[in-house]
Amino acid sequence: MDWVFYSRQKRPAHLKERLVVVPKALSFDKVIAGSTCSPCSTRDFLNYLRFVEHSPETLRFFLWHRDYTNKFNSLSREDQDLSPPWELNVPDTLEKAHTHISHASASTSGRKHSSFLPGNAIGTIDEKLRQNSVVTVSHHEVTPLPPIGSSASFQPFRNEVSLVAQLYISAQSPYELNLTSRERLAVLEALAHTTHPSAFDPAVNSVLESLRYQSHPNFVQHSLSNAGRARIRAIRLLAGLVLLSSIVFGLLLTLSRQARWWRLFGVVPFVLGLFAMLNASKGICFWLVYLGFKREMLPWELFPADEVNSFFSGMSKSEHDSSEAEEYGIEEWVENYENNTTLLRRMYERRTEVEEKEVKRVQRVISKQSFVVSCVVGLAYIGIFIGLPRGNLF
Repeated sequence: MDWVFYSRQKRPAHLKERLVVVPKALSFDKVIAGSTCSPCSTRDFLNYLRFVEHSPETLRFFLWHRDYTNKFNSLSREDQDLSPPWELNVPDTLEKAHTHISHASASTSGRKHSSFLPGNAIGTIDEKLRQNSVVTVSHHEVTPLPPIGSSASFQPFRNEVSLVAQLYISAQSPYELNLTSRERLAVLEALAHTTHPSAFDPAVNSVLESLRYQSHPNFVQHSLSNAGRARIRAIRLLAGLVLLSSIVFGLLLTLSRQARWWRLFGVVPFVLGLFAMLNASKGICFWLVYLGFKREMLPWELFPADEVNSFFSGMSKSEHDSSEAEEYGIEEWVENYENNTTLLRRMYERRTEVEEKEVKRVQRVISKQSFVVSCVVGLAYIGIFIGLPRGNLF
């Protein structure tokens, strides 16, 4: 099996240092390219970021920038020349307390927005972009719109770029990216001069580091689990009781007058309990694996199907559908489900098939490794209890 190693040397310094092992078939590039299936698809990655890490804007922005780069490169040479590449430069003039900015409607406002933008925010911010007024804001709230009549105001996709900057770059936006002040100022300064994709490089590099070295490895580990927390906790509890019972069984027979070979009956539950415990430590229910690679559906997958499809169809459907799904309050529904659903019901959630072959392969490997370790420890169990003399206490 091919693996991708994200070593401590390769991980950025500001991210948590640890060795992360990811199968090559589930690498970040393959997930983003749509080459993987459920539960490791791009849509599943977005689900994970939205409901587990609560930062879907990072992936949305990254996908938008990829889409925007392709769209920009498809323009004619004359249109591209209007927006030359930008070299990173943060002048001292951006450090002043206030900045005067002119809001103007761009000549490219007729172009369709990218489908990766959050639907419910487009209408509100688009309305702000249509206003033609002069405002005074602090440098933390700079809007990258060039003065009216300047050559930059006629650059391709100016309206969309300004919208994206307000959504993801400007401070206090509900979709604000986790950027440093220097990165934010660098992007805003660049966008005031050009709409070339390179203007977003500081933000893209920061987002890419976070996605590739932090969110993606965590997502893969999350996807390898085939059971919810309730079932995993129940398995650990049951496996722990079986292990404890088998050890107590061996001790009682050792202290009794019974023949030592009776102690062999304790090794079977010991091995099974340890096997279940080792699988559960990786978030895997071995029973679901041997049932045909099934997995429990996640809470957001149990949300009404029509609403889920509407919300996560931003890549293919209208922005209006995406807006409606967000307004429905899917986060509130998931939170209410997790808090108010009984433990017994969450232990027996609806199941679905694992489609990604590499996930099946890894689960199979983990299960086999757990069984081998359990058998080896079981041999130690036999050696210890069979080797002890009878206690003859009762």
